[in-house]
Parts: sequence; C-alpha cells; structure tokens
Amino acid sequence: MKSLIVTAPGELRLLDDVPMPVLGDYDALVRNECCLICNGTDNEIIAGKLSEIQGYPVMLGHESAGYVVDCGLKVRNYRRGDLVTRSIVRQNDKYASGWGGFSEYGVVTDYRAMVEDGYENASSYTIGLMQQVFPPGITPVQAAMTITLKEVYSAFGRLRISARDVLLIVGDGPVGLCMTVLAKAFGVKELYMLGENDLTLPLARRLGATEVFNHLKPGDVQLLKDRCARRISYYVDTVGTDATILQGLPFLAPDGSIVVYGLRTGDTLNLPLAGMRNFGIRFMQFPIHSAEGAAHQAVCDLVLSKAIDLDRLITHCLPIEEFEAGFRLIREKKAVKVALTF
Repeated sequence: MKSLIVTAPGELRLLDDVPMPVLGDYDALVRNECCLICNGTDNEIIAGKLSEIQGYPVMLGHESAGYVVDCGLKVRNYRRGDLVTRSIVRQNDKYASGWGGFSEYGVVTDYRAMVEDGYENASSYTIGLMQQVFPPGITPVQAAMTITLKEVYSAFGRLRISARDVLLIVGDGPVGLCMTVLAKAFGVKELYMLGENDLTLPLARRLGATEVFNHLKPGDVQLLKDRCARRISYYVDTVGTDATILQGLPFLAPDGSIVVYGLRTGDTLNLPLAGMRNFGIRFMQFPIHSAEGAAHQAVCDLVLSKAIDLDRLITHCLPIEEFEAGFRLIREKKAVKVALTF
C-alpha cells in the first residue's frame, strides 16, 4: 500500500511498498480517506528531532480518518462502514512507526472489548480510547480535524480552565486557533493571542479572540505588555522554545501558570527565578489517551451544532501525491490546516 515515509531525517517520500496491516483479534482494518498534516509533530519527525521516534525509515502521520472495512474476531465496538480516526500502522519488517496515518490503510483497536475480556496486555493498547466512531453528519476531513480539537479540549479540562481565567495564547497556528475556538466552551471571556502570521491572526480575531498582537511589531508587543502584565492565568505556549516560554513570566497573575504545549523545547530549560513567586510551569505536549477519548462526544456535539466551523480551519485539501505542495504551504505559512486525501 501507499504511505508517506520519512526515509531519513529531512527526506520525505511517497512509497507503495508498505506491507498491509495484519489484524489481531481486537483490531479493525480502516481504509483511510485522509490524513491532516500536523504542523508541529510531523515536521519534528521529518527533521529528526522528536525523541519518541528513534528509527528511520519511519511511517508518518497521526491525524487520519477513514472507514472500517474489516473486523477481527473479537471486535464488538466497531462495524464495517464506521467512520473512525487515528488509525495507525504498527512497526513492520521494513518500516518503523511514526503512527503511519499517511497510509492507505491502518488499524484501530477495540480496547473496551479487550478490557471486558480480561486481555492481559490491554494496557498496551490504550490508544483505542482515542480511536472512536463518529456520528452521521461529520465528514472524514472534519473528523480528522477534531483530533486537534479533542487534544485541546482535554488539555483545557486537565487545566480546569473556567470563566474566571484570562488566557494568553502564544502561536497562531492550528493549535492556537483551536484553543481560541474552544475557550468559549469553557466560559473564557478574555483570550489574547500573540503571533506573527497575517493569514491566521485576523482569523483568530474572527474566531473569538479578545485581541490579537503581532510580535514582529514593537508597538503591538508593548501594547500587549501594557494590557496584560500580571493578569494572565494561563500563558499557553504553542511554540515551545526557550524564548517563548520565558517571555511569559512577566504576564503571570499570582498563581498563574506557563503551559508549554509546543514541542520544540530541546533538552534543557534555564528559568530565571529572580522575583518570581507563586507560579507554575506545566508541560502538556502529548495527549493522554483517556482524556482525549473522554472529549470525543463533547467535540462532536460542538461540530454538529455548528458552534465550531471547521471549514475555517481546513484551508486546503490535496491528493496524497501532492504532499510536497502541502508541506510547502505549511512551511510558507500560506495554509492553516492541510488535508492529504486518498
């Protein structure tokens, strides 16, 4: 089958020699309709900088959506024709697995059936908690987009964000935009964004941000400091560099927190503590399977009720053969979210 393969750091190719997934008793086979480019994690894997990925060549992608076409003998919670997300391709003799969502086929695992049957290795398959079935009215591309929404929704839940909190989101990519959209669901009345993209900053304002600021404009930065110094409950860094993390300190209200959501943090963090009292720093860089799974119904309800307009976030749909153009659009900041379709 076809799959996008990072053959070596910096080298991405579409190959058609990837072995088909082998189904276990609790697996369902999924024919993928699409997979979205993750602006952060996918590019970290391509660059060879994600510590969780040790082996190359590696199958890429984790934001897939498709339809169940076959089921293992003990599967009870998936049926043929179900629309599901996050199918994966496990490591095989030829390729390591970077989840493998950019593949024609993948598998989802019936974790609940495993637990009900007392399967002894069920704890190794908790990813099945995120591989859920979508209700009618949601398309495959929309379903794939809910992956980011559910990651953010579950993170906000873990932070216990509420109407009393003031948020400053650093980074105007898809994650920051999803945070802007979902803040309403948590009752947030003040949310500010600091970014630099002329495409997405105005979009953030339209999606509900109280105010947006461009860090490339000194006047904007000073205005943000004047407006938000010592007022921010959660400074959420979707970029994850030392510079973007540390710049949050002067914004924090008493007991405020820096939340590092972006991946590009390197191996160490030097934090100047002079004058800093009563604050927190929390890393939330990967989803927790159970928490994301628990967000599924709430996010689906928001999409079906039109409280979230996913068409504003998915700006390009391209065939998988045009993957280079898709990644170039992301790299040049000419797209918000790109879907590659089979």
